[in-house]
Amino acid sequence: KKMGSVDFKVKEVPDPYPKAAGLNKWTVSKSALKGAQMLIAEMKNFPFDRDALSFAVKSYNIIAYNASGERLNIPTVIGGKFNKDVVAAIENTTSGGTVTFKDIVAKRRGSKDEKNRRLGAIVYTIK
Repeated sequence: KKMGSVDFKVKEVPDPYPKAAGLNKWTVSKSALKGAQMLIAEMKNFPFDRDALSFAVKSYNIIAYNASGERLNIPTVIGGKFNKDVVAAIENTTSGGTVTFKDIVAKRRGSKDEKNRRLGAIVYTIK
């Protein structure tokens, strides 16, 4: 027996925001950035269970310069963790220099059919 009906509006889940794990500032020390150990994709202002719906960083590129001002050529990093090249790039960045994580790609955990999400870039200034 039909008891009535209700129309629902379904919104797309918003893109997460990329950041280095545990960092909430854009000007950081080398040790703080290295200590983050990885990029994460965080849901901001998301009113639902973050454990049930979360994203993982799949890949990213990094732009950094050594002390001589030469751009370091670092291949695309697969996964969110900082590899030895990323740690070396952070270590070689001088005070006032920047480390840019760009072309960040994330995917919803537990989803096989959802497309990758491109999250853009984030820039950290070394103090």
